[in-house]
Amino acid sequence: MSTATKIVIIFTGFIAAITACAVGFAYLLLALSDGPEPARVAEVDIATVANLPAETLTYTPTTPPTNTPASTSIPPTDTPTNTPIPPPTNTLEPTPTIEPTIKPIIEPTFTPEPVAEVAVELTSNEPLTQQQAQVINVVDGDTIDVLIDGVEYRVRYILIDTPETKHPSKPVEPFGPEAAEANRLLVEGQTVTLEKDVSETDQYGRLLRYVYTGPVMVQEELLRQGLAQVATYPPDVKYVDRFLAVQQAAQNTGAGIWGEVPQEQPEAPFVGGGVVIVGVDKRAEFVDIQNNSGSAVELSGWNLLSERGSQNCTLGGSIQPGETLRVWAMAEDAGQGGFNCGFGTNIWNNSESDPAILFDSAGSEVSRW
Repeated sequence: MSTATKIVIIFTGFIAAITACAVGFAYLLLALSDGPEPARVAEVDIATVANLPAETLTYTPTTPPTNTPASTSIPPTDTPTNTPIPPPTNTLEPTPTIEPTIKPIIEPTFTPEPVAEVAVELTSNEPLTQQQAQVINVVDGDTIDVLIDGVEYRVRYILIDTPETKHPSKPVEPFGPEAAEANRLLVEGQTVTLEKDVSETDQYGRLLRYVYTGPVMVQEELLRQGLAQVATYPPDVKYVDRFLAVQQAAQNTGAGIWGEVPQEQPEAPFVGGGVVIVGVDKRAEFVDIQNNSGSAVELSGWNLLSERGSQNCTLGGSIQPGETLRVWAMAEDAGQGGFNCGFGTNIWNNSESDPAILFDSAGSEVSRW
């Protein structure tokens, strides 16, 4: 066998081997893709080829057949057409903001230096209960007319009495006009504060009040100027001690009514039988009577009269032979002993003639001073 023939045989075998590998590979692909079985390649009978004459065995290189799978129609499926989903976009997560750490600034602690306490003396206390009123009229030194919530009231100042200017049965008293003028300057047209003590009104229906204009208590100011004097009407005596202290200061300086007032020479005592007046102190508001008889005298029904003011004190009890009985006009002197008439205001005129007259139970005048 010639070399050429051997080469042809070897080459043919090589081609057959390659073809077999290609067919096997095609089957493998079809198996994986469930495609149709590829067409079989004609088998070459190697023995037949070997017995062919050399002249007929001409080597013609051939291109191996392309294994194109037959077109197979794939039945449609009921799977809905899915819209292609684009690949997910990598969304950048927000970068966390790093907040700066703020350290609080510690301010230095302020330690106050101790301040020396200063004692402050108040000249008048603030009212505990307040009622506002508008002053529309000044009647006299201790009486005013006011409006409270549109209603008019007359107000009588508690704990003081000023000299009279408009009393129906009394003449104008010394320092009465001055007291009324001082009161007018303090409160006229002003909004004042009224403070109640215990009683709401007096027997005449007037409101009983302490009166303030700003921080000043009007009663205290009139007492300080010597234009009023303390007059007690229990139970409204809240500030009596305070008022008495102010009055004492005015007396010490001789202010207003406490100054020197020309005094008339007292009339000679009327000497009757038995009980007579032996002394009168108009500032202290008392009269001394004495029993000059040799027997006790019953004083029930006897009367002691202030002639100018027409105030009458009805006496009681009895007076022993040689005894001197002190008769106090003011209720505030009830603890002084003797006999007390219980008046809330002064009854003796300090600046003008105001005789004290003693009447017995029959109404006869028995003594005058």
